[in-house]
Order: sequence, then structure tokens, then C-alpha cells
Amino acid sequence: GGNPPFPDIVPGTSPFYVGYWGAQVTEQFDGKIDALRSWNTAKSSAEISENYRKELTGTESGLVAYWKFNNELVDGKVKDYSPNGNHLTPHGGVTFSANTPF
Repeated sequence: GGNPPFPDIVPGTSPFYVGYWGAQVTEQFDGKIDALRSWNTAKSSAEISENYRKELTGTESGLVAYWKFNNELVDGKVKDYSPNGNHLTPHGGVTFSANTPF
């Protein structure tokens, strides 16, 4: 299971937030995110360590969503580079930078 304040992500109609948590959105991430990947399979610490600095193709087995945050938008949403079309709606003054190293 997830560890507070990061609960498990389960299918449903609840929003999926990146960069903040809390019922009133009171806690916000202050930093840069280069990419975010969502999987429907568990990853071992060895798999994460081996691959977290590698750019994906977007077609890896078990990949649910892959956001690169490189300012490529689809209908005003942050593009999902997986074939699943899970584009993110930006809120709250999101800025993009080409200077965030991968």
C-alpha cells in the first residue's frame, strides 16, 4: 500500500494529482519534476534504480501513463506519452522548463 501522504492509486473517478496532496490542497511540491510514470505492475527497487534515469519509449509492458512535462500539450493538457491517452490537466500556475535534466 501507499504511505501517507501518498495513498495507493486505484481505478475510479477520483482525480489524480501531481505535485500536491491534502484535502484542501494545502501541501504543495516545491521543486522540478522531469518525468512521471504510472505502472499497473509493482517495480522492485533494483528495477527503479536501473531505469529511473532512462527515457522510455512509452510502450513498455505495464505502463499506464508517462508524462515528460516538456510542454507538449494535447488540447491544453500535458501529453501522456503512453498509448493510453491519460493526459493531465494543468492547474495552479504550472510552468515548463527546458532546463530540467533527465
